[in-house]
Amino acid sequence: MIAGSTANDKEHYANLKAEAYFALSKRFEDGLISIPDEPNLTSQLSTIRYDTQSDKKMLVVSKEIMKNKYRVKSPDYADSLMLAFLEFDPIQMRVRWL
Repeated sequence: MIAGSTANDKEHYANLKAEAYFALSKRFEDGLISIPDEPNLTSQLSTIRYDTQSDKKMLVVSKEIMKNKYRVKSPDYADSLMLAFLEFDPIQMRVRWL
């Protein structure tokens, strides 16, 4: 699970999902990424909300809160884009058998 996974930069991010979304936004800011004119994707990317924990770490507002408080649908397209650009170290990945 990405949302609950530990961030690489534990000083600034509450979890890996927050770190990955901030890395994605940085790619947009730096002009390293562009997306097709896909209304669902652009709409979902614009509805992602961030919050700061008491320890000043950034996190992405949960899907449940987004649904209940902001009345938006699950950001499946946005999550897919975030995951496509997620950088990870395969050596640190653990295989978990079901």
